[in-house]
Amino acid sequence: MSTSQFVTDVYITVPEGIDKVALKKELYIQGVKPGVYKKSIDRKVVRENIMVKFNQIAYVSINVKGTNIFVNITKKDESQNSEENSNYCNIIATKDGIIEKVVPRSGEALVEEGDIVKKGEVLVNGANTAALPEVWATTFYEAKKSSNYIDIKNQRTENKKKVYTISFYDKKYKILRNIKYKDYEIENKTHELKIGDYKFPVKIIVSTFYEVKKVESKIDVEKIKEELSTAVLKELDYKIPVSARIVDSKDKYNVNKSMVEYVVTVTTSEDIAQLDILSKSEAEAIIKSNLEKKKQEEGEQKTSNPQNRPINDIRNEFKEEDIKTNTKDKENQ
Repeated sequence: MSTSQFVTDVYITVPEGIDKVALKKELYIQGVKPGVYKKSIDRKVVRENIMVKFNQIAYVSINVKGTNIFVNITKKDESQNSEENSNYCNIIATKDGIIEKVVPRSGEALVEEGDIVKKGEVLVNGANTAALPEVWATTFYEAKKSSNYIDIKNQRTENKKKVYTISFYDKKYKILRNIKYKDYEIENKTHELKIGDYKFPVKIIVSTFYEVKKVESKIDVEKIKEELSTAVLKELDYKIPVSARIVDSKDKYNVNKSMVEYVVTVTTSEDIAQLDILSKSEAEAIIKSNLEKKKQEEGEQKTSNPQNRPINDIRNEFKEEDIKTNTKDKENQ
């Protein structure tokens, strides 16, 4: 692998008031450092993490030129404390998905076809609300329902025992009996002592323990499948937006010893773009950063154009050619 694919130097430009040492340390943690493979640096992730870590930073510009990385920091100023909304916004993902296509219209697209994005991730930076972008992605929806197809009921045997409890005011006295039934049901009845309208502060509670045995009965599995299918499709109908286009769907039944489970996975194509309106201060920072980036790109284009190259560079090139020619002539002699 060519050494030109690795970073040799990182140049950081920060305004006054930003801790350059702390910023450099954080960039190092994020993988922006000499010796790393250039393509392994996810500028979008680094930018977001830095802006979360340093509240006073309005924007982070990361440019790769040759084997060098240039990091330019834009600081929030007093005008950037304004929370008044602008005509600019970021486009964020409404849900997880795989990017199919981006129609930016305005702003800078931070994702491309094939990228896997998470809900809330910034997809387009600095878009204008007058020309809203579209971001289409493959999304997935799943619904599952399960039901027991073996119905277990208690069936009473002929065995039963009674336990008596005497209640006197707030005290209770239980006449204990040994209940050896493995499974049982209990019925309680309370008897009060009274003469006419007068009630004695004594109650007798009779607890009857009925021995039961477990009886299994199978329910029609096909009937359960039909019920589960109806429930799952109803849930998916609620989950999937009307605007989404269904591309594919897969379903399966899982049947174990006593349960039937129905799972449906639907693949859709939909626009996952959601507006995140920027304040005027945030919009100013993005516009400023984009202008700086544009100037840098224009500067590189001018330098690469022979007509715009400094005269000294051209003279040096001719001098080098003359040296090469003289060397060849001497060798031929």
